[in-house]
Amino acid sequence: MKTFEETTAECTRLWSEVSEYLKEKSEALFQQWFACVVPLELTDAEITLGVPDDFFADMIRANAMSDLEEALQRASGKSMTVN
Repeated sequence: MKTFEETTAECTRLWSEVSEYLKEKSEALFQQWFACVVPLELTDAEITLGVPDDFFADMIRANAMSDLEEALQRASGKSMTVN
């Protein structure tokens, strides 16, 4: 079983890779939707992200979720659920 520190480091590393992919895809997309997102928790099949508020979360779901899922797939090598 991984320690809290190992899981936190892995979550941060994954989000860093996802962020880089999103920036390469579109800097404007990244700045509009993902610059203020922070990784909170990671399991084998799910990542929990922190956003400023529920409205912002809803806007990401409506406007950029496919980009986020694609970036997660590329960075993790598997399909992941976003919370």
